[in-house]
Amino acid sequence: ALEHSWPAFIVILLLAMFVLSVIMGAIYRRVLRPHDGGIAYIRFGGDEVRLTLVNLILFTIGILFLIFLTGLAAALGGMWGILAGLAMLGFMIWAGVRLLLATAMTFAERRVAILDSWRLTEGQFWPLLGMTFLAIIFYFMVWLVFTLVSAVFVALAGGQEAAAHPTAMSPMAMFSFLVTLVVQLLLPTLQIVMIYSPLAEAYRERGDHIITSAIEHPAVLNACRYMERRGCRVTYLPVDGTGRVDPADVERALTAQTVLVSIMHANNETGVLQ
Repeated sequence: ALEHSWPAFIVILLLAMFVLSVIMGAIYRRVLRPHDGGIAYIRFGGDEVRLTLVNLILFTIGILFLIFLTGLAAALGGMWGILAGLAMLGFMIWAGVRLLLATAMTFAERRVAILDSWRLTEGQFWPLLGMTFLAIIFYFMVWLVFTLVSAVFVALAGGQEAAAHPTAMSPMAMFSFLVTLVVQLLLPTLQIVMIYSPLAEAYRERGDHIITSAIEHPAVLNACRYMERRGCRVTYLPVDGTGRVDPADVERALTAQTVLVSIMHANNETGVLQ
């Protein structure tokens, strides 16, 4: 029976990941690319496909690591098993925090950026861990408030027994159950927003992208190469036959992480004006 259930499990997992990625994409789009628009910033396109792929990769890594952690603790047994399990759990938390901006960076860069997000979070473990901790606290606070609101309206409707006889429900009871239904539908979406909107904000504040042209003055190019050695990403735009940069190339190179565009207005050697 378990063997026959695997296909259904995979289909459900893929659908769940895609729905999560669509909501995640709407959150990231609102923060990182608000000019894209869309109904509630929801779209179905390449961004959502890439987010689904990254979510599946991260989910698979987490599951495999959890299996390894459980197996290691069971193999060692006793106190050594507990200590090894705690050590590996700590490593799992550390690695998870280091990969925390993978989805936000993938969305902003329009490419799978798991390894780049690892480099982006270097030296930022504690701030990101604190942000995650606060997001989790707010997550459970929202859950608690919505649960209490639902319980109040269910009680006003006459309790769970009243739902078994909907035709006998009073208008107030019917209204209360409708409110409870809306609350239960909104809760998962709000919780996702509480978790992922801080990631978009954190990514936007971690700007590390510079845009310049391939024929800038050596003072600029050498500074850009130095910043590359320090971990920044630099895009060197080409020029056309007249020595000018196409503004469309600049627009395409811009991302939410771009902090500087340095292109000289007048070339000191050719005299060309941009």
